[in-house]
Amino acid sequence: MSKSIKITINLKIVAIALAAIIIAMLALWQPWRDSGELRKITVAGHARIKAQPDYFQFSPMYQRDNTNRDQAISELNAHIAVVVEDLKKLGIEERYIELQTSAYDQPYIQPLKRGENAVTSHLTVKAVNKELAEKAQEYLLTTSPQGTITPAPTFSEEKRKKLEDEARDKAIADAKLQAERTARQVGAKLGKILEIKDTVGGGIVPYGPEAIALDSATSSTLPILSGEQEISFSVEAIFEIK
Repeated sequence: MSKSIKITINLKIVAIALAAIIIAMLALWQPWRDSGELRKITVAGHARIKAQPDYFQFSPMYQRDNTNRDQAISELNAHIAVVVEDLKKLGIEERYIELQTSAYDQPYIQPLKRGENAVTSHLTVKAVNKELAEKAQEYLLTTSPQGTITPAPTFSEEKRKKLEDEARDKAIADAKLQAERTARQVGAKLGKILEIKDTVGGGIVPYGPEAIALDSATSSTLPILSGEQEISFSVEAIFEIK
């Protein structure tokens, strides 16, 4: 066999080997998959967390009626000043006491006599624990409030944020479980998460025993039963599937 024929054969062998290597690399790399549309699924994740409230909010209302509006305002202001000072002595910080006062010519809480003016004050009082709430309730019942004294259980901003973060983490984990289940059903594998969006956050749902509503004639020895409340959270997540 001549030398030129041998060189030609060797070149063909090399070309065939290179072609085989290139085909193998393409089979592993599959660049055409990246150029196509990305396969993805969208799922929803939900979570609920139950916890006891750590704040208790009171909303007592007071009214003074008088034919002399200035006199009515003066009497009401004096009464509210005493109430506020006594609440502070109980341990409620001033930043947790809010006041709104309004004057009306028409009946608001109760009917007025001819020519009288009604002046009302709304207090918002927040107790930072159950023990302090019980003390505040017992005191407020002695201040002749109008209507009902009802401690409304609620979460502090710190506790609400902590619960929302925990609920969000659980909602994301639930979304991943839903995505894995869906991927299996379509014969695919779950890839990376592409996008996540909060759809509902911080929803509060009362749960368990309710707080007891008390009016000014009710015995102050009744306990405050706050029960539990729920923080709910939902997310929408988009995952890649392969």
